[in-house]
Amino acid sequence: MGLKPEAECYSCFRRGFSDYISRAGIPECEIESYMEPIGANLRRGFTPPVAGVESWKLLRKNSKGGTDIFREEKRDFTAKMLLVYGDLKKRFQRRPDPGVEALAAATWGNLLDVGQGRPLPSVPELMDLFHKPLAVDRREEFMKDLEKADILLILGDNAGETVLDRLFLDLSGFGGQRFYMTREEPVMNDALLQDAEQAGLDSQASLLSSGVDMPA
Repeated sequence: MGLKPEAECYSCFRRGFSDYISRAGIPECEIESYMEPIGANLRRGFTPPVAGVESWKLLRKNSKGGTDIFREEKRDFTAKMLLVYGDLKKRFQRRPDPGVEALAAATWGNLLDVGQGRPLPSVPELMDLFHKPLAVDRREEFMKDLEKADILLILGDNAGETVLDRLFLDLSGFGGQRFYMTREEPVMNDALLQDAEQAGLDSQASLLSSGVDMPA
């Protein structure tokens, strides 16, 4: 059964696109041209990522400031994360199992989302966050599987979190082939190839583009 346009998902899309079109220099009065395809796709039963593809393509086409509306914010946020990278690495290296600790940090890093307007916490605040228990914690199982693996593929998410993905790769001890995959086209503040390069991930993995432009 398709979602109703008044459902929470539709409301979330509207809140997001109200900000996105503003960033793109598009008048607020034009928001319905972006919401109508989303509503129609949700009624057809499309999942939210698929439902938003058409509207994001339209946004990139109409944007007055380039296709990547979060470009400057991503660069700034990644740069700030890189400033604390060395400190974070030293702190994790003093832990009993740096790879497992760094994996938790990369997981919590999903909250470091410039698209939500959150400021970058201090290093002590980051460390407090990274050591909070995860609701679902399968790190030990994952690390055991990694010991037997030949290839590791990481699907990148937001820019800024990319730096923590690099930290995990740096401390994981994984000796096989490493690949890091980013979004194909600008969607929200998700990382592109250039964002991964800025984070220094090209020193830890081969970078790939996913060919996907879904907001997911």
